[in-house]
Amino acid sequence: MAEARSGTQQPSLTLQAGLNVTPLVDFAHATRRSLIRNSFRVRNRIRDNLWPLSAWYLTLLMLALTALVIEETHCPLFLLVAFVYAQNFLQLDNAVDDVIHFSRPTQVVICATVCGVTTIVCMALVRQMALKCLLTWKGWLYQEPGKKGSVWLFLWGMVVRLFSGPSPSLYSFQRCLPRLPVPPLSSTVTKFLASMKPVLPVEEYDALVAKAKEFEHGTGVQLQRILYLKSWWASNYVSDWWLQYVYLMGRSSIALNSNYYAVDQCKFLPTANREARAAGMVWLTANFYDQIEREEMKPIRINNLIPLCMEQYHRVLANTRIPGKEMDQLRQAEKSKHVVIFYNGVFHRLDLYDRQRRRLSPLELQYQIEAIVQAVNDIPADENSKAESHIAALTGAERGTWYEARQSMMQNPDNMTSLSEIESSMILVSLSEETPSTYSERCRTAFHGTGDNIWYDKSVSLAAYKNGRVSLNVEHSWGDAPVVGHLMECLFPPEYELALYKPDGSCAARCETDRIPWHKRREQLRRPQRLSWNLTPDVEKTVMESYTSLRNLMPECMFEMFVFDDFGKKYITRTGKFSPDSFIQMVLQAAYFRESGKFTLTYEAAMTRLFRNGRTETIRTVSDLSCRAVREMEGKALSAKEKHQLLQQACRQHQHVSRDAMAGQGVDRHLFALYVVCKGLGQDSEFLKKALGYPWTLSTSQQPIQQIPKPWSLDDPVVKPQIPLAGGFMAVADDGYGVSYQVVGQSRLHFHVSSAKKSAGKTDAIRFAGHIQQVLSDWKAIIDEAGQN
Repeated sequence: MAEARSGTQQPSLTLQAGLNVTPLVDFAHATRRSLIRNSFRVRNRIRDNLWPLSAWYLTLLMLALTALVIEETHCPLFLLVAFVYAQNFLQLDNAVDDVIHFSRPTQVVICATVCGVTTIVCMALVRQMALKCLLTWKGWLYQEPGKKGSVWLFLWGMVVRLFSGPSPSLYSFQRCLPRLPVPPLSSTVTKFLASMKPVLPVEEYDALVAKAKEFEHGTGVQLQRILYLKSWWASNYVSDWWLQYVYLMGRSSIALNSNYYAVDQCKFLPTANREARAAGMVWLTANFYDQIEREEMKPIRINNLIPLCMEQYHRVLANTRIPGKEMDQLRQAEKSKHVVIFYNGVFHRLDLYDRQRRRLSPLELQYQIEAIVQAVNDIPADENSKAESHIAALTGAERGTWYEARQSMMQNPDNMTSLSEIESSMILVSLSEETPSTYSERCRTAFHGTGDNIWYDKSVSLAAYKNGRVSLNVEHSWGDAPVVGHLMECLFPPEYELALYKPDGSCAARCETDRIPWHKRREQLRRPQRLSWNLTPDVEKTVMESYTSLRNLMPECMFEMFVFDDFGKKYITRTGKFSPDSFIQMVLQAAYFRESGKFTLTYEAAMTRLFRNGRTETIRTVSDLSCRAVREMEGKALSAKEKHQLLQQACRQHQHVSRDAMAGQGVDRHLFALYVVCKGLGQDSEFLKKALGYPWTLSTSQQPIQQIPKPWSLDDPVVKPQIPLAGGFMAVADDGYGVSYQVVGQSRLHFHVSSAKKSAGKTDAIRFAGHIQQVLSDWKAIIDEAGQN
């Protein structure tokens, strides 16, 4: 920082800062901003509704219609008829209140406008409906990778591309996405029973079959009809119930039970300057946020052809989960223009724009953050109560406890203002004194922090550590991991691509204002404002109890993260002839088999964003064939070639189950929706209660990477150290494991392993991670031997 500050005055902080403008001027500025924002929203909505056509089509059509009508001798008959009907409908030949009369040119323009708008709207609707029908077909999902597709598949792709049109915006495809289909009841029951057979005793399985058949031919018929009815009018028959009943009505702590984490680059450290790194992250996050707000971000399309639902993106930032008495709610801020900085127990509001409404550069943000750190360090030790320093722990308490405390806090205007600033912020940034170094330490601190430095209700919270490392903590209800993965791709690679930091670690100058001496430039900025609290003794007691409870639970959480680079996607697909995801799922089953000597119910998340408002579905990975393949791979009865062939069969079956889940033909979301309908009708179903009550002892998830096109390869030696370590989550069951993994490039795999009850002694994340690595090595030897034979 010495070079950046040479010849300038040390930054200082005034806590009672504000705009020195009159209320009238402030109101005028706010009105102007509101009008501009609303005009952009109206424009975007019109553009999205007309897509894949555009306003240019309407303009050209109107001009053509006007010219043809004026030249009546060359005008087609159908157009003249339409013109006459438009005239009669609008009554343009009659006087309006006997005052207004329309001339012939005016009539032509009005009629051309009406006819043009009607034609364009009808054409847009036809194209949207045609594209929706085309996207309803999911046969392309079942195409084997590497095999040449049929002529019909090629033609289907060409027609989809033709109807998709050019330059779609973020939400252009939303109206074209099909609704999530309701699977046949018999199919769901059959698939469910097949997945339960390998993990249940014979007697229990037979009893389950009897209950399933009774449900299928009894209560289930009526419930299925109601689901069909909902699927006809709702954009998604399950997503709204999933959000409400699974997430927002959950009353347990979300800190360790729902939230998940993500960590930064593998080995590359852009800067060891914590304040500079935090400033760079805030600036890049604001870029991401602006692209969403302006709908400048391109929608994600599989193979640049098949669109995914982008509905979750409007909630990724500036969103907060608000505790309720019986059900929480998600609150989205309107165009948030500030972040909240938490350091050493004190919160500050930091505006992202100066008084001329220009967004701050990374260097200016760094100066502001350093000023906050300096101001907090100057606060007398006895000024802040202990409870105020730990107030964020309330967001990690039981939801009912947090709701009652929040209701009490809202009675005080200081608390109300502070909560409003936090909840409306784009993101909350925590400046931590911790220095996590190993992969596993970085995961642990990212997941739960210190118990009081993460606002667990924020859609995304950022932590910057003393050694320059950063991490994300994500609230789960608003959306799923692929969206956060997209955010990470817009945060970490640009640090290197844009040369965001100087060799001394500080932020590089990026604009003309960075060259203005700081003592002059800071006068144009809104200075950070400290958030104050006024807590009652009861709330203070609740804060300390919540903090103590979190601190006591943290040692129970175990994390082990490792990078496996002995082989990767290239070896799995070319030598082994497996799908990478299916192969890893078999490895995880084998690791659990080595751990416990048995198989267990295994959860794998699949996305259903091929449908409107789609979120996730469960891939039930365990089957009779997968269990047999794992047993034989672990045994000595078969030859290496026979083992290899059996494993290939199990992986192909897993691929088919995965594709069914993505195509809306899964099991668990259907069963869940049937259960909601059943409870809504005041009925009871022993089968549904039993089916939804089995614990997921092994929870797994693959994390996507490189969702947006990049000009470089993930296997480039320069790029490899910069690849983020991705993230993970806590094990769902106390006696189970949580595993997230990522296939990175052609020769690398990332694994995040977690276990929830260290003191019980039943599970150990480090031990289970060791099993995974050993299975990978042992199976490679078998595959190599099979290839030699």
